[in-house]
Amino acid sequence: MRKLSILLFALLWLPAQGADDFRQKLQPVFAKHCVKCHGGDKVKGKVNLKEIANAGQFLAKPALIKELIDVLDAGDMPPEDEPPLPPATRAEMLVMLKALLRMAATDQMAKPNPPRRLNRFQYNYTVRDLFQLNRDVFALSEKLMTRETIYLNAPKVPDRVNVRSRALNPAAGLREVRPFPQDLRASHGFDNQANQLTLSPLLFDAFLRLSVSVVESPDFNENTVGIWNTFFKAPAADADVPAETHQRIADFLQRAFRGPVEKATIDRYTAYALAKLKQEMPYPAVMKKVASAALSSPMFLFHYHTTDPKLA
Repeated sequence: MRKLSILLFALLWLPAQGADDFRQKLQPVFAKHCVKCHGGDKVKGKVNLKEIANAGQFLAKPALIKELIDVLDAGDMPPEDEPPLPPATRAEMLVMLKALLRMAATDQMAKPNPPRRLNRFQYNYTVRDLFQLNRDVFALSEKLMTRETIYLNAPKVPDRVNVRSRALNPAAGLREVRPFPQDLRASHGFDNQANQLTLSPLLFDAFLRLSVSVVESPDFNENTVGIWNTFFKAPAADADVPAETHQRIADFLQRAFRGPVEKATIDRYTAYALAKLKQEMPYPAVMKKVASAALSSPMFLFHYHTTDPKLA
């Protein structure tokens, strides 16, 4: 019967009740059995339970929660010279502490990582994926290994895969593309640290010039760009050009910015495109300007973690 009661307690223990249970159940037990040695002027093992005033402070210490679970489960606390915990109280505390530990772990995992700017490698592959380019944007001498056979869509991994290192003779990228602004390296040598990947006004100007050079490259055309016909090519003669352009830009921006895009942003890009079309600028040239503007936007240059696998 007691085991059944404990099981029901575990099933009914909800995160919303965590604060009340900590205040009403755990804190009184701490005060009665623990703070004599772990609080106030006397702190053993560097564990001060008296200083924890609420559930939020307790959840911020998952290592402490895990330690409490271990000593309670092993029967090491309270020590032999102190009044023992009733078995039901010990079991109930273990249930609550384990639930709190899961909450603490979930909270830590859910903390958003800071947005970080794309580095040279990430920029290259993001632009390749966005436009479905059949080559790199830059000659990547730092790319150590290159696969020579396409096997990712095969039913199973082949017995043999051909790869080679082209560090001394990298494949050429798009012609006439401006160099990528140099990434600052952190003290340990990595170039993908958020605090190093900033965007100053000078860098913003450099990325704007880079984005224009990408779409204006002689190699950026219908033969190298996989989305040319669905984005850059002019609509059919009988098409509703404003509506078609709006839809193309909406789809493109969602992929470029890797997430939902506000209607006002889509409308602003569309209005710019339609204004250029009224000036009789060729449709591919107009959409190149739209694309280069998107590539220089912080929404493209910075990436965030998302829960949508389609936009990751």
